[in-house]
Formats: sequence, structure tokens, C-alpha cells
Amino acid sequence: MNKLTLTEQKVLYLLIKGYSNLKTANALNVTESTIKAHVSNILRKWRLKNRVEIVVFALRNNLI
Repeated sequence: MNKLTLTEQKVLYLLIKGYSNLKTANALNVTESTIKAHVSNILRKWRLKNRVEIVVFALRNNLI
């Protein structure tokens, strides 16, 4: 499993809290496109298919 950057970790935390891309972007003061890129990077690094899998994987592996 590839490690996440600090920003990807912040995005992950907000995903787990149920934030949308837009709400996450506003919270981190970046664009929604930037958040989509970070989510895509997490999916690629962890070889997952969607946001739900990200959350389940992170919780099962105590990554938050």
C-alpha cells in the first residue's frame, strides 16, 4: 500500500466524515477539481474503485 501525502490524508479524513468534494474543497480552501484529483490519487494508490471503498479500507486498516 502506498502512503498518502499530508493533503491526501486530510481529504481522507473528510471523506470518512461524509464530506462531498465541494464541502471538502471549501474546508481545505482549494478547488473541487483539486479534491477530485486527490481522491483519484487515493483510489489509484490503494487500487480501489470508489469513495465507499476508500472509507471502508481506511477504517478496516485503522488508517485514521
